[in-house]
Amino acid sequence: MNGSLALMAALARLALRDTRRRIGQSIALLVLATLFFGLALASLVVALGIWLAQVTTPLAAALIIAAGAMVMGLVFLGVYSLTARRANPALAEMRREAAKLADFARSEVGATSPLTALASAGVAGLVLGLLLFRRR
Repeated sequence: MNGSLALMAALARLALRDTRRRIGQSIALLVLATLFFGLALASLVVALGIWLAQVTTPLAAALIIAAGAMVMGLVFLGVYSLTARRANPALAEMRREAAKLADFARSEVGATSPLTALASAGVAGLVLGLLLFRRR
């Protein structure tokens, strides 16, 4: 039993390490892509401003660009409000189950002495911490 628990803990650590690495790489690449898209957009806005200043007055060019940016911001805000996450019904069910489990645990803890419950929770936390987060 102890060997299988150690194997499961090792597999969980490996999976967590791999997941953290993939998430880190994805975030780094997303930041770089966003940086370059932002740079391209800023260059496009500058070029548009220079061209509009030649076609119209510099003040009119600045107002046109500001109005366009405002419209784009409102469009993206509208898209965000349509695609924002709604409450997950499965999450509500999990919260109800967790509340039931917490009530059961409170009733069980009330049946035993507080010192016994505290000691067993401390030992369980120590054992799990050593098994899951032991550095080698």
